Amino acid sequence: MMKIALGTIAAVLMASNCNANSMKGYYTGNELKAFCDSADAADFARCSGYVSGVADEFEVWRDGEKKTECFPSNVTIQQVVDITRKYLDTHPESRNQSAASLIIVSILEAWSCKI
Repeated sequence: MMKIALGTIAAVLMASNCNANSMKGYYTGNELKAFCDSADAADFARCSGYVSGVADEFEVWRDGEKKTECFPSNVTIQQVVDITRKYLDTHPESRNQSAASLIIVSILEAWSCKI
């Protein structure tokens, strides 16, 4: 399931005009986890902002591709952050990968979204 989801994410990113060098992303899952788990307000703001940006862009891409919305209408950014944190906690073997791709996988799994 994880390989399929990451392969799909790679296809999504390539379809949205990202080049192969940008697939690495700004942060790894390990770095994002450190920000999200930090007691420092600035680090947690970085976590929330990054998760929010990736989630928003994912929905913009879905809209452009005429896909149905993935998120329930009343979901909060804190819920998306919580889902991302849970995914990072339960999948330590994947945390070396791009944080953005892991955020998208956590969203797909949490709401059973179809790509």
